[in-house]
Amino acid sequence: MNNQEKSRRIIHSIFKTGVKIGKALLQFFFPIYCLKCRREGKFLCAECADDLPSADTYSLPDWILASFDYKNETVSQLVWRLKYAKQTAVATEMVQIWHSRIIIWQKLAEIDRRQKILAIPTPLHWSKKMRRGFNQAEILAQNLIKLEPDRWEEQKNLLKKIKNTKAQVKTKDRTERLENLADAFVLKKNAGQMVRGRTILLIDDVVTTGATLTELRRLLLGAGAKKVLAITFAHG
Repeated sequence: MNNQEKSRRIIHSIFKTGVKIGKALLQFFFPIYCLKCRREGKFLCAECADDLPSADTYSLPDWILASFDYKNETVSQLVWRLKYAKQTAVATEMVQIWHSRIIIWQKLAEIDRRQKILAIPTPLHWSKKMRRGFNQAEILAQNLIKLEPDRWEEQKNLLKKIKNTKAQVKTKDRTERLENLADAFVLKKNAGQMVRGRTILLIDDVVTTGATLTELRRLLLGAGAKKVLAITFAHG
């Protein structure tokens, strides 16, 4: 091992130690409490996570897999902490809780494992991403991939939102939502080479009618994708 490699490893070790110390200090001065039972240590303790109600997805197409009921206060609080309070650390717990819902992941397990699944977070318009500082779907996707790095391949830049649409929750019905999304998304010029013949997993935090995911799926299938599924943390 040469000196340069030794120095690199020492710096990396110091950095990791610094990160651990920083997390420990944050936990000491700003402890995290369970959103439901107020037990210290996590945003949601294991017992309370087990009690989260499953989403009622009868109104969604079978290719959209939503886990939890957004109308539940604890579920909506988790999403709010990530999306609006900018507590991105909550995404790690959200994905772990999400991954424990076996029904959702059983369907994904049926997919051929000889090729990685392309994991694509739902894109935000650049202006909204700049105001928020991040795309919550990207944060969730990154944490998901950490759980099974040999299973997924993230491609967060294949889709782009070019139209700054009004929030979908402000539209009246599915027809208006689809009109709101018309020409809102585009695929990169070389996207066909990336998606052709591939299985794709769209990732988002919340789905309501599924209009956004439907539009993204249409673009991906049109570019030659073999299969497009979507998973969301919540539905409501």
